[in-house]
Amino acid sequence: MKSHDGDILVKEKYGSSAKERYFVKPPDQLDVVVYENEKYNDMATVFSKIFLPQGYPDSVSKDYIAYQIWDTAQAFCSTITGILATQEVLRGVGVGDTTATPLAATVTWVIKDGCGHLGKGCYCR
Repeated sequence: MKSHDGDILVKEKYGSSAKERYFVKPPDQLDVVVYENEKYNDMATVFSKIFLPQGYPDSVSKDYIAYQIWDTAQAFCSTITGILATQEVLRGVGVGDTTATPLAATVTWVIKDGCGHLGKGCYCR
């Protein structure tokens, strides 16, 4: 097999993706040159290139999509929980309340921090 740039030594294709890689030996060089060819036909291809692992679906287990959906849902819920907890902690320490004392704010913050360590599983030795 010949190319206008030299002899094609190896041609690789990544699973069912449109990505191809050619290893070419140019006639006037000692080194092998690598050419990559990837076709983007539609938005689905661009989406899969950005969000899915290389070689999908051949490079992952069959339950990958289900796992990714639940992992994304868990991350979203965790973020929302963190936002709501921070909002309530700030309200608890008196943000926006003119009658709150600095002592109450300090005690509340220490209790919040301690509960956070217990909730995350403190592995102190």
